[in-house]
Amino acid sequence: MSYSDLEKFAREVMSRPEFLTDHEVYMYMKPQNGNQRTQKYINVYNVSAQSYDSIALYDKNGAKIDEIYPDETTTMNGVPAINYGVDEKNGRTGGCYLTTACVDYFGKPDDCYELETLRSFRDGFMQTSTEMKEAAKKYYVIAPKIVAKINSLPNKASVYQKMYTDLVQKCINLINKGKNKEAYETYKDYSEALEEKYL
Repeated sequence: MSYSDLEKFAREVMSRPEFLTDHEVYMYMKPQNGNQRTQKYINVYNVSAQSYDSIALYDKNGAKIDEIYPDETTTMNGVPAINYGVDEKNGRTGGCYLTTACVDYFGKPDDCYELETLRSFRDGFMQTSTEMKEAAKKYYVIAPKIVAKINSLPNKASVYQKMYTDLVQKCINLINKGKNKEAYETYKDYSEALEEKYL
């Protein structure tokens, strides 16, 4: 799967009533020359891309429940993985709170201006020093756990609203002004605060 396809698949799984109402995920797969596998997962608060070929489920404490490697026969909450390029092998990890804030709570497309700007910033400026490269890697480790914790909160909408205003929009404004270092420091401070609060 590509990076964006894997994220879209995870978000579609979380958009279904089983997840929204009951925090459940139903998984079905029947690999070639393998046994049919069906499983029901309960108390799931985040579904996110874990690597280029796997999806991870997290509980409300940010602990990983299971990691699933979908194939062309896999469905999760009735969503077919094959619709999301399951056979592609050029993806990146996902499950990020920036995407959740922009896409899930503000109805923006995955290729919206904010996310495309932040991705360019990540793949450009943040690759110019070892510290920033490590920060980008760390983000993909902690982000799914933070999203799971936030998704378990009754005030999650207000948390994402604040995140969009104080992190996403602020970083975009700084990047547009050419203040990349300040944008990185804003991202770093906010991410560290989230990690301290939720992990």
